[in-house]
Amino acid sequence: MMDDGVFNGNVENDTTRPITELGFGVRFHRCNWDVHAGFEWQNWGNYTSAGIANLDQETHDVGFGGFVLGAGVTY
Repeated sequence: MMDDGVFNGNVENDTTRPITELGFGVRFHRCNWDVHAGFEWQNWGNYTSAGIANLDQETHDVGFGGFVLGAGVTY
């Protein structure tokens, strides 16, 4: 992910932030319908919330994780 931001009062143009994503699950497919379930996890590296809650201007990693459940019909 690329971003423009302000860090210690200096404007940073085209700053690269790494994102890691991992997911696993199962899928059952029968005729024209399917059901799937799994777990997904993301880590955003060098993410900062400067100006909102991070007053010391440090960068931190932010992680997201959760379960996914879905169903679909194809025709």
